[in-house]
Amino acid sequence: MILLFIFSSLVEEWLPKEIRFKMDVVTAMFISFFIALFFDFIRTLSIKKAADKIAGLFDQMGQSFIMIVSILLCAQVLAQGMIKIGFIETLFSFIPSGTHTHILVVLSFSILVFFSSVVLGTGSTFNAFAPLAAEVAKGAGVSVYKVLIPMHFSGSLGRSFSPIAGVTIAVAGLVGLTPFDIIKRNALQLGSAYILMLILSHFLIV
Repeated sequence: MILLFIFSSLVEEWLPKEIRFKMDVVTAMFISFFIALFFDFIRTLSIKKAADKIAGLFDQMGQSFIMIVSILLCAQVLAQGMIKIGFIETLFSFIPSGTHTHILVVLSFSILVFFSSVVLGTGSTFNAFAPLAAEVAKGAGVSVYKVLIPMHFSGSLGRSFSPIAGVTIAVAGLVGLTPFDIIKRNALQLGSAYILMLILSHFLIV
């Protein structure tokens, strides 16, 4: 974060011209990685111990990525399959026509993404269902942003509601509580935030 802040447009004018450049996230991560490896080597005076820790880091990252990528691939296949078989058109044929039909449509798909994130423990489900947004918006006769933004926030808030989300498990371990205790403690605030998000999205997004 420090590297991204220093080499950004926010502080560019205070830097010498020779080092004025913008750094992307990937570059900053690689630099931080090698800095951490160097200091761990200095601390342990053993390149093997430092390398073993790095191997453990990559192992944990791999396990996490396997789950996330699998979820994304399966959900994208599901989303594309729903589009190909005409599920969206069939769904709209069952929804009663009227002035506020689009509200029901946006609410339905937002709740779908929300509960998917709660069950799977990741907000990445939004990325899988995002291709549906254009079809849904077209069928409802509204802007794609009016469908996409509530779905995006539903994924993020759904992850916060999930007892199997990594952040929930980590916080529960730090404070000595169960993940369900954390969810119950934050349920009112998160529920209020979700309702407020849906209301603001309806009135502010055109």
